[in-house]
Amino acid sequence: MSQFNLVCLPYAEPLSVLHRSCFERYWDKSSFESLLKLPTTCGWMNENAFVLFSVCADEAEILTLGVCPSARKKGLATYLLSYAIEQLKQNGVVSVFLDVSVENLAAIALYTKMGFNQIALRKGYYTEKNRKIDALILKKQI
Repeated sequence: MSQFNLVCLPYAEPLSVLHRSCFERYWDKSSFESLLKLPTTCGWMNENAFVLFSVCADEAEILTLGVCPSARKKGLATYLLSYAIEQLKQNGVVSVFLDVSVENLAAIALYTKMGFNQIALRKGYYTEKNRKIDALILKKQI
C-alpha cells in the first residue's frame, strides 16, 4: 500500500479530481479550497484515496472519504482510515463521528468493521434523485 500525504491547500485540485472519480455528486476545487483554508480541516490522501476531517477539540468528524473505483475492494479504505485515525489519536482526538446514507452498504460495512457504532438516525438527511434518504450517525472511541 502507498503512503499518504497530509493534505493542504495545493491539494485542492487533485482532491477534486479524485472526488469526481468517486462520487456522482462531487466537490469542486473551490469547495476543497474553502475547506482546506479552515484551521479545523485535516486529511490524508494518495493517488487513489482520500479522507478529510473536521477537528474540534478532542473530536473529529469525517467530512468525506473516497477510493477511486479501480482501487476498491483491496483494503485501501481500511488502511487509510486506520492510518488517519492513528494520526488523529496522536494529536489528542478521542472520538470520531460521521454520517452515512442508510443505502451506502459498502461504507456501513467498512465503518462497522472499523469499530464505529450507530448513535442516532437522521430522517431524510440526504436528497437523491428527488427522494429523501435517512442517514446513520456513527461514532468511534479511539
